[in-house]
Order: sequence, then structure tokens, then C-alpha cells
Amino acid sequence: TILVDTGEYPLFDSIAVSGSRDLGLGLDEGFRITGPTAESAVAHLFPAVAGARPAALIELVDADFVTVEHFTLTDATRGLWVHDGSERFRASFVTASGHLQEGIRISTGSPNSEFRGLVAFDNDATGISLDGSFGQILDARAHDNTGDGLRIDGAVGKVDRAIAYRNRDHGLYLQNPGAVSVERSEAYENR
Repeated sequence: TILVDTGEYPLFDSIAVSGSRDLGLGLDEGFRITGPTAESAVAHLFPAVAGARPAALIELVDADFVTVEHFTLTDATRGLWVHDGSERFRASFVTASGHLQEGIRISTGSPNSEFRGLVAFDNDATGISLDGSFGQILDARAHDNTGDGLRIDGAVGKVDRAIAYRNRDHGLYLQNPGAVSVERSEAYENR
């Protein structure tokens, strides 16, 4: 487990981790990186150079069994980007805003994972984009994004208490979700 304390963290480089190629931090997978868990405490990651837009502030490339929790990510190309076979990924309480593309983009096979408290706003594409298979999406919030608020492409078991509003495209968009249960969710003032 990697623990990140409360504070402002200007990044010169992304936190980029891979299980198959060295992105500067060696080969790694099967770990948890977490900011502070107290509700009023924030670990805020952002580019160190004003106007710089790294590909993502936290990027996982083929890094399996990783958990990312309790971060605020602002002003990059993407906040959190999980791709290229990063299986069994989990995320909770990640807030992403001000990005040139998706605030949170996760492409994974995580059919039993729970994703709780993902928040995305003021991004220049979709707020939260999930592609693959997912267990549960709980307490997601997406607003004021240029694209969709919350977009899920693939199988998902349950979406509960999702709120999407004032997005320029769809609020909640599910494509090929399988036998999904959508409960206590709201979408309004979208598109």
C-alpha cells in the first residue's frame, strides 16, 4: 500500500505504472495507492507546470489488481486513465475536473469490482468513461462535462445512486450493459 498524505502535489511526471513495460517506476501490479480517508482531507494532484497537460495524472497500463482511492485530480489531459489490460482494477472516491479529455477513463475487465464515489465535472469530453466489465458503480456524480456524464460500454451488474446533470451529451449512457440493475439514479438537464 502506498499512502499519500493530505496536501497539494504538483507533478512533473505522471504516476504511471505498468505490469508489462517499464514506464519509469519499474514493473508493478497488485497494490493500493490511497490518499487520506478523512472526508475533509484532500490529496490534490495536478501538473507542476502551468498549461502542461500530461496524458494522465495517474495512468495504469496493463497493471492488474490495483486500487486507487481518495484523490482529487485536476487540469491534465485525463485525471485517471486505466487501459491496455489492467484487469481487476478498483477505484473509489476519485474526483477529476478540468481535463482536456475524460476526467476518468477506465478500460478493464473487473466484473466483481465495486467503483464508489467517482466524481467528474468540467471536463472537455465525457466525465466518467467505463469500458469493459464492472460489478457495481455506486454514488457516481458527473456534471458540466462537454460529453456524456457517465458512460458505460460493456457489462455492469448494478448502477446505484448515480447523478448526472448539465452535461452537453447524455447524462447516463449504457451500451451493452447486460442484465443491469439501475437504482436510485438521476439524470437531468443534459443534452
